[in-house]
Amino acid sequence: MMSERELYLFFKGEASPEQQERILLWLEQDAANREEFVRCRKIFDALLLSDQNSRDFARRSQRLFPRRIMELARIVAVVALMAGCGWWLSSRHIDNLARRTNTIVVPAGQRVEITLPDGTNVWLNSLSELSYPVIFTGGERRVRLTGEGFFDVAHDSRNPFIIEAERYDVRALGTKFNLFSSPTSGEFSISLVEGKVQVSERADNANSIILTPGYEARLVKGEFVRQEIPNPAVFCWREGLFCFDNKSLGDLFLLFERNYDIRIVYDAATLPKSEFSGKFRMSDGIFHALGVLRRDATFSFKWDEERNIIYIRTSSQT
Repeated sequence: MMSERELYLFFKGEASPEQQERILLWLEQDAANREEFVRCRKIFDALLLSDQNSRDFARRSQRLFPRRIMELARIVAVVALMAGCGWWLSSRHIDNLARRTNTIVVPAGQRVEITLPDGTNVWLNSLSELSYPVIFTGGERRVRLTGEGFFDVAHDSRNPFIIEAERYDVRALGTKFNLFSSPTSGEFSISLVEGKVQVSERADNANSIILTPGYEARLVKGEFVRQEIPNPAVFCWREGLFCFDNKSLGDLFLLFERNYDIRIVYDAATLPKSEFSGKFRMSDGIFHALGVLRRDATFSFKWDEERNIIYIRTSSQT
């Protein structure tokens, strides 16, 4: 019988060569052992998700919007198998594993860091979803993203790394970049930190753009617009921070909606026209952020707890 402690060491990459060999042999002995392996992996990944800022998240979820958060948390999909287990299973399992897809869904207010089977590191922002195969085969490494992710792609010139984001493909070899894709708003942007990427519309390869470090591409009326990255600090969401530069109140409200899974209702025509720069800790919660913004912009807000809506009123509204 394999202990859960040994399996957890294996999942964390801390098992000794002898322990790794024991687990390999144990997996080969019986289908029931492989089912136990999957069960323990699910528990491990659920703990991995909940461990990130768990105390702040629990306190905040109780204070802000407990029902919506817990509903979302209950439907979080966890990884079915260890990303690298294809290296340890015999060749007859490879085809079955290649057809399996892992999906990670990040609850509101949380962020997750994972390592893909090829060694690529991915940071997923709040309310984002990433799907990828248990092992990469077929000459390419293809994943699917909804929401926001920061990718540090492992270099492999023979097997390009491709991200499907709505109707676009992002193609990279070894590079670091931030990608945001929203199916609801239609927003799409990619900011390149290191390396080189090509972004193409899947149905029209002519609509494509190649980025070099320090530049970003945004979708404007169906066309890519390239510009220098105005403020690299915006990537600090990986550290649990909102970092913003010259953003309007409307832009910030959209940011809060995405990260706190809440609806904010306001009249855009009456909002103060000021622009804001600064940073907030996500764990401080939306009420703290709104309270700070009120110091420089005149507005009030009211939270409808039952419907999970925040209503914004300005001084010009009667």
